[in-house]
Amino acid sequence: MHFPVTLSCALVLLQAVCVAVQPVSIEQLAPHAQGLCLAEVVDIVERDERPGDGNRYLDVTLRALKASGETSNSLYIVLEYGGFPGPGPNDIPPDFLNRDTFTKGKRYWIAFASRENREKHPQGVVNFWPQGQDAEIEQVLDNAIQADVFRWSPRYDPQTKLTYGRMVDKTAQGEEPRWRIEVRKGDKVLWETVVPGTMSQRYFSWTLDEFAAVNFPGKVPPCGKILVAETAMQLPKENEFGLPAKMAYVQTAYDPETGVRLSARVARHQVSDVLWMYREYDPQTGKVEKTIRTGYQ
Repeated sequence: MHFPVTLSCALVLLQAVCVAVQPVSIEQLAPHAQGLCLAEVVDIVERDERPGDGNRYLDVTLRALKASGETSNSLYIVLEYGGFPGPGPNDIPPDFLNRDTFTKGKRYWIAFASRENREKHPQGVVNFWPQGQDAEIEQVLDNAIQADVFRWSPRYDPQTKLTYGRMVDKTAQGEEPRWRIEVRKGDKVLWETVVPGTMSQRYFSWTLDEFAAVNFPGKVPPCGKILVAETAMQLPKENEFGLPAKMAYVQTAYDPETGVRLSARVARHQVSDVLWMYREYDPQTGKVEKTIRTGYQ
């Protein structure tokens, strides 16, 4: 029996074929990842820190062969929790990273989760793929690394739906170093700014502060969080803070949705924190509202 193919049926079939051949994207493979690497498993060691507060876990050491964004050279795979269990579920995430996931000497593509997204990815991994398992997926992953898709080391915060990232800016020979901050919501860039100096690696130097109401009680923006960014820089002879021309850590607190500067603190250029000055700004006008000087130099 013969059935005529109508135009509508043909369109439906064509759409089905297009959907079937649509290539997978890096966003589908590694949603909200902060970095991606191809790594070799160098070592796997089981450690047991019970009956104290520690866990029984696998310490997986990685050697990155190529990468884009913020990645890690180790993985912490909990086998059994120790200490006193806190509120909420304490079960090991099923069927993801476990004792049999990795093999020493083998290579894997690994997409890492941001710290803010650990509730969804408690093991710090968004997704992983053994090398040689799927050529099509590996091509997408390799292309993402070659294009440096994660060059901003983007950190996704599920509470605010914001993604904030930073990267070193390219400078000509003789120019002072600088870096950039970018904040997105979905595919839209909310704001971007250039920061003089080099990225600080000190504690609390780059974070979306969830305790903003405590740390900045008078400056909490509508989203309830504040973006903290610290840079190490040489203060020029004529600087806005009226401080001596020395190396210093300058930490700025921004409204993460608008990029408005809310406060700044300047500290001695050393690991331990010695505050020189703290200043708050009017979020509407940008004018100085309050300045506290400690007297330390």
